[in-house]
Amino acid sequence: YFNQQKTNNNKINFVALLPLSGVASHIGQDEQIGLKTALDVSKTKEVELIFEDTEAKADLAVQAINRHLNINDNHFFYTSTTAVVNAAIPTVAQNTKKSFLFTTCTKPSVTTEYPYAFRVYPTSKDETLLFAKLIKQNNYKRIAILFFQSPTSEGMVTILNDEIQGTDHKVVFKDFFSDQEMDFRTLLQKVKKSSPDIL
Repeated sequence: YFNQQKTNNNKINFVALLPLSGVASHIGQDEQIGLKTALDVSKTKEVELIFEDTEAKADLAVQAINRHLNINDNHFFYTSTTAVVNAAIPTVAQNTKKSFLFTTCTKPSVTTEYPYAFRVYPTSKDETLLFAKLIKQNNYKRIAILFFQSPTSEGMVTILNDEIQGTDHKVVFKDFFSDQEMDFRTLLQKVKKSSPDIL
């Protein structure tokens, strides 16, 4: 398959959509180093890396994708961990046959919404079911939930609630925080006050 995708210059091009600046730059910069290192170690001359900075913003990711979608030489897209970017991609790419590799995307439907999407990480549903199993096995009765506000996290909370509904396990505290949150002390004091068995 890879041999069939080579360009006229005998290379396979990967467009890496990474948050190289902004709030998630520490993730994107590490991934950029990892991709470059992997390419160096492989000593392959057949792969070309093209980096696009999304700043962890969906609109910038969409612009970057549109710049490359109609270029025949760009065959593969690599995306980072940022949820808003991963959520936007399948919609933009619906009418193409470009392949997308989602590294740490946990959105359950990403591989069903877009037939050329591939994941290397469990879905958020898989993770949450494991959390629920752990809670039941260890008989944690009082559960505190503190989560980052995003569609993925909110979905995980819903799944967990569904899994413990009708049991003697109970959510005694639930709150979220944004990427602008600075006062975690207050949040953790609220958690402590609820006397949970597990957070």
